[in-house]
Amino acid sequence: MAKKPDITTIASGYYSRQALNTNFENLQDGFDNTLSLDGSTPNSMGADIDLNNNDLLNGRDVAVQSLTIAGQIVNPTGVTASGASVVTDQFTGNGSTTTFTLSYAPQIKDHTGVYIDGVYQNKAGYNVATTALTFDTAPPLNSAIEVQVFRSLLTGTTPATNVSYNQGGTGAVDRTAQVKLQETVSVKDFGAVGDGSTNDAAAFTAANSASGLSAVYVPAGTYLITGTVTGNFFTFGNVTISSGSVSNITQLSPSVTELSPGVGISPVTNSIFKTSTIASNNIVTTTILLDLTGLQSGGTAGDIIGKNGSGAAYLGQITAANNGTILGVSITCLEAPVGGDADIDLYSATEATGVEDTAISALTETQIINSGTLAVGTITRGNTIAANQYLYLVGQGTSNATYSAGRLLIEITGYL
Repeated sequence: MAKKPDITTIASGYYSRQALNTNFENLQDGFDNTLSLDGSTPNSMGADIDLNNNDLLNGRDVAVQSLTIAGQIVNPTGVTASGASVVTDQFTGNGSTTTFTLSYAPQIKDHTGVYIDGVYQNKAGYNVATTALTFDTAPPLNSAIEVQVFRSLLTGTTPATNVSYNQGGTGAVDRTAQVKLQETVSVKDFGAVGDGSTNDAAAFTAANSASGLSAVYVPAGTYLITGTVTGNFFTFGNVTISSGSVSNITQLSPSVTELSPGVGISPVTNSIFKTSTIASNNIVTTTILLDLTGLQSGGTAGDIIGKNGSGAAYLGQITAANNGTILGVSITCLEAPVGGDADIDLYSATEATGVEDTAISALTETQIINSGTLAVGTITRGNTIAANQYLYLVGQGTSNATYSAGRLLIEITGYL
């Protein structure tokens, strides 16, 4: 590429020789400022190329010291943000030393740029092995050596050993991302899926072996385990072992769920129905706060308490996965029942079909607590609850009436 040379038309006469010489000089300047097809000398640029908003077409390889697009440095494996993505080391040559230690290991040699006294060095003149940069010829005495290493952030693969981490603050030291991440080992680092159907026993075992003395993190999920896995594990969420067993999974923070009542027991106007199931360190506490206001007891002892004509009147379903293996159950009377039966018992049943004013005996039932007549402060305790059972309140009097007051606290304790 070259601009068109200025050529003067030659006319006969004395000054024609001077004009001809000027044309020759202009042609020479034009050739000197041309990029040759065969790459012969000079074939070099002393100024920027301005494409005037046109495209550069049919290119193949681009060999440059660095390439910046929209303010970002582009290197062979991706785009790196300017500034923080470039690690710069500076050294002073002594005329004999050929190997210098970098503060960051480049992924490949093409990720480096080396300058001696401000002059870019051809990559053929040095080699890089991890953090060791070795010149074929020692840089001159007192020469200023600058090495730039470009870190790929957006594309390509960068080993965690090549990514630095600093916590920040006084006294913080640089470490690799790999060392930082290895502070916590997860079963999913070793292939655990947690979908309830994939056998995750090998992943649990491998993670425990890799953790040394540290506990292994188990993310929330359902894990299929064949046999028994021993080790030291912890979780912050709901973890279910669908088969086999895992020793010592510690719940470090409570996980909270709720029971879902039937439509015949859910709150009516001015009443309260609240539940929580809290699992902490493998101990599960299920709490039910029930306001009887608006509910109705039947006219026959053994009838289910609930909303008249509204459907299934169970308090909720107890499952091993959510509530654990039940160890104990209690009812505390916070406010004495008024209007309906005051003699209220707690039952469990296999079916979820029991409705108000029907006999609990029509279901496959078990009496959990025989409370007797409830008064403020009364606490009664009873039997354990089998898994997958629905809970019902059952009146033992003959008052077919609607409650205008009465609050009960039901507490169920289990373990995972």
